[in-house]
Parts: sequence; structure tokens; C-alpha cells
Amino acid sequence: MFHHIEGEVVVLSPTRAVLDAGGVGYELAIPLSTFRAIQDRERTRLFVHFIVREDSQRLYGFETEAERELFRVVVGINGVGPSIALAVLSTIEASDFSRIVDSGDADALRKIKGVGRKLADRMIVELRDRLPPLLPGYSGGSKPAGLAGDAGALMPFGPGPAGEAARALQELGFQPREAGDRVEKAVEALRPANGAAAGGEPTVEAILSCALQQG
Repeated sequence: MFHHIEGEVVVLSPTRAVLDAGGVGYELAIPLSTFRAIQDRERTRLFVHFIVREDSQRLYGFETEAERELFRVVVGINGVGPSIALAVLSTIEASDFSRIVDSGDADALRKIKGVGRKLADRMIVELRDRLPPLLPGYSGGSKPAGLAGDAGALMPFGPGPAGEAARALQELGFQPREAGDRVEKAVEALRPANGAAAGGEPTVEAILSCALQQG
């Protein structure tokens, strides 16, 4: 139904983008990889996947067609929903995914929120022969604060990068306590790193990347 949407970026968070196209605002759920690519743009084009369920209709946006194809093949696995598919793209670079699957690296897949050992093994089995045709270029064979839960459920971070990262983790399916723990560890690990913003505070992108990589 939708191939892509191009328009002005009017709202952007690590998990959500709103594009104004012809006076209509289209809200799309996005992975962290897409946020990284478009965060400095005033206008952009996102490739779209549309999912209709009995109780909802939702658009998913991706900066490249390859990312969209990876999302589609992952949600095609039994037991995998859009949240896990977005977490895949938020945790692992799409260009690395074929290598991970081809090498049978289940431990790398288990770093993704919602992926346990059984699901990681099933992903490798089901995707090993399907990824190369879908991703020929690869090697190998925000909602506003508070919408993830009520205000009391959000972790006690301020409105800065740590707070936004904690809310983004909850959008990706993490419970508030786990989101807070991961953000706290990420901030501590990143403070001396080059990814810190002015004043030594890590950026939202750096915090999320570090938090998602934690075992």
C-alpha cells in the first residue's frame, strides 16, 4: 500500500518520526539505525512497511530499502513481532546481520531484546538461506515522554539524553527498571568516551547503542 513517504521532519526521537507530506502528518515507528541516519535532516524520505491488526494500524519507516527488507523477513519468523524486528535493526547493523546469521552466532542475536536462545537458533535456521537474496549488497551467504507508560513508571532520569534513552528502551520493550539499569551503566561507561556531548554528557544515540549491546 505504501512504498515510501517523503516530507518535512516535524517530530523525531530514537523510536519515532513524524513526516509532514502534503499537509498530512505520518507517524512512523523507526529503528535506531534510521534515527542515526536522519537526525540532522529537516526533510527526508523513509521507506514504509504498513502493518494492520485487529486493534491497530501502524506505519514503520526505514532509511534504506535494505533495512525494510530485513525488517520484513524478520517479522516473517514465527513468534517474532515488529518490536523484536525493530530491536534487531537497533542493536545490530544491517550490514552485519547476514554475517552473524551465516556464522551461526546465536550469542550475538541473544543481545537483542526479546531474543532468547531458542528464538536465536530458530532465526539462524530460518534466515540462513533467505537473507542473501533479500540483502544482495551485504556480505555472507518518540512518542512524547510518558506514553510508554504512566509517569510513575518512567525511570527517574531528567529530560536530557539519559531520560530520552530510557524512554526509548521502554518503547523497544524493556521494563522500566531494566531500561534504567542499562542507561545508568551506559552513561557510566560512555562519560570518558568520544561519543559524549558538550559538558561530558553522552548523546542519546551513544547511550542507546551502549545500552542495547549489554548482555
